[in-house]
Amino acid sequence: MTRVDVKPWCATDEPEEMVDPAALLPSVPQPASNTGRRAAWPPGEAARPLFARALDPRWTFVPLVAAVAWAIWGLLHSGSQGVVRWHVLGIAACVAGGGALLWIGLRSLRGQLDSLGAMIRYEAAGARRDSAGRMRAGGDLRRLESELFAHLDRIGDLVRRGREEGVEFGQRLAAIESRQVHAVVDALSDGVLIVDGAARVTFANAAGAAVLGFRVELALRRPLEEVVRDAAFVESVRQMQRAPLRSRRTLEHVIGAAAYQLTLTSVPAAADSAAEAAGGTDAARYVLVFLRDITRQKEADKKTTDFVSHVAHELRTPLTALKGYVEMLVDGEVTDERMRREYYNTIQTETDRMARLIDNILNISRIESGLVKVSKEPIALAVVVREVLDVMKPPAAAKRIDLRGDLAPVMHSVLADRDLLYEAVMNLVSNAVKYTPEDGRVTVRMSVNETERTVTTEVVDTGVGIPPDDLKHMFEKFFRVKANKKIAKGTGLGLNLVRHIVETVHGGKVGVLSEVGVGSTFSITLPLI
Repeated sequence: MTRVDVKPWCATDEPEEMVDPAALLPSVPQPASNTGRRAAWPPGEAARPLFARALDPRWTFVPLVAAVAWAIWGLLHSGSQGVVRWHVLGIAACVAGGGALLWIGLRSLRGQLDSLGAMIRYEAAGARRDSAGRMRAGGDLRRLESELFAHLDRIGDLVRRGREEGVEFGQRLAAIESRQVHAVVDALSDGVLIVDGAARVTFANAAGAAVLGFRVELALRRPLEEVVRDAAFVESVRQMQRAPLRSRRTLEHVIGAAAYQLTLTSVPAAADSAAEAAGGTDAARYVLVFLRDITRQKEADKKTTDFVSHVAHELRTPLTALKGYVEMLVDGEVTDERMRREYYNTIQTETDRMARLIDNILNISRIESGLVKVSKEPIALAVVVREVLDVMKPPAAAKRIDLRGDLAPVMHSVLADRDLLYEAVMNLVSNAVKYTPEDGRVTVRMSVNETERTVTTEVVDTGVGIPPDDLKHMFEKFFRVKANKKIAKGTGLGLNLVRHIVETVHGGKVGVLSEVGVGSTFSITLPLI
């Protein structure tokens, strides 16, 4: 970090004014009287006697001068012995007084010198304290300056570290986003493949690698034709490389037994987006390939086409018959009353057949789309089966078929839609009666499995039976056993409707067992409540 020299805060661009150093020292008050002076002295100095501090030693010369003058005057005016004695005594008294004054003056001078020394020491101590304070202040300023520069250095380090961490964070974030995108793309069920301008594989997800038959880690940065053995696929990618930028092409492609929809898009590389914007045609490009499995969709489309074809055929047959009978009746070609009544019965039968066909188609469509209105309630399955047997007794009796029931107690109930369940049982019993020859037998029996909490209804007939190869197709739409088409008419939708009612709506299970020439057994299994 670059160090910046900063002026102290007391420095300005104006010329500095000269400052008296004495002004920086703490002011000492100068007392105007002895009392004030004593108050300003250090402790202990104010307790000295007043005379010891006020007498000037120079007063000593006054008695000495008086003694000298007296001695000269005595010599000049000497007289009797008594006068001389008085002169000597006076001179001695003056000398003694001068000595006393000298002693007192010296003692006073000593006291003043002691006081002055104390004052000097006191002032020196104050000066030292002030100097130490100023030194401490200067040290604080230097320490503050040092700490300030240290803080600036740390701030610079933090800024530099933050910038480096920001760059590192951005790189980590980009890496995380890249991994997330790769994880999302890799989890797609559709295959994804990216090929660069040199026809090398730069990315492939797991689905795409599985479809095209290679391992991702071994395919990256390798030429496409070395990775994918499908020549038609490779040629489609190369054609897209020659196509204009951002062009798109969709086609169907068969790989093995599956059909795929290929969506190929030519996109520019990120570094050449500017060249593309400037109108350049030589910008580097990538080819993005999406592979979507449309096998089920093709099968569904085929089933829809077959369904429409079957419905048209099933409707055309009775309509053709109806049209012929109606034309004959309208033209008056039938004059016999018995024949006319037979024609009327045929018209009614074919009309009922078309109505059942349309009802079955609508019911199956509603169930498959989830639009059927289901009203489930606890019902006794034995009661529903008994109603079906009562309805089918006349048709069975017309063919001398023994229709009997072996039913479970009514206390066993299921949660079901009564009307739909009645229709499913009716379809099974009516089919058994239709495909059972005269003097045959149809038995409806029920059994309860307390362990699995289920009830099974079986419809057993002694009919013509079903070939083994056709058993797995019995519940498909419009499927009819070719060998049995001449025995009875049908639409091929009844058993498919039964399966949807039992399995889709009620969560049950349907089954069939059959032996040609012996008979068939169709079963419905539902959960008990």
